[in-house]
Amino acid sequence: MRDRIPAERVIFEGVPYWRRVGNRYFQHELVYLHRAVWQSLHGAIPEGMLVHHLDNNPGNNDPSNLALMNRSTHMTLHHSGICTEANRKHLEDVRSLCTAAIRSVEGRRAIGEGSKRGWVNRPFAEHVCIICGQTYPSRSSDPNLKYCSHSCKNVARREGSVKCR
Repeated sequence: MRDRIPAERVIFEGVPYWRRVGNRYFQHELVYLHRAVWQSLHGAIPEGMLVHHLDNNPGNNDPSNLALMNRSTHMTLHHSGICTEANRKHLEDVRSLCTAAIRSVEGRRAIGEGSKRGWVNRPFAEHVCIICGQTYPSRSSDPNLKYCSHSCKNVARREGSVKCR
């Protein structure tokens, strides 16, 4: 049985929200307190917009600490050095968990199965073979796919347009 992490409880407009150490307050997986605070004051959050904690403290949900911004601006803030200490702490925590998972048989199996599920659920994209002109589906998002088969790649290699590795 998994150990329960103690959570702090807050009631906002009659709705309970919990906060685990170092995390945001949440009602359940998709309802966060900072979003509820913003919506109660300003209405619906437009699609593609996020509510950002100006002081980078997810526990400070005071309306004066919340700002609406698009995803691009939000990502720029979090990757421009403003949140570096929080990012470093998160990376340290994740690294130790990943190292432990990779070193265990169960962890490697779970990582492999997760990767397979991610690949299987990818949508197909149409590509055109530069040798035979045939269109072919691929789950790869690589825009530089050139050949529909090993045969076409071998033809290109014999013609000298592909170098052997």
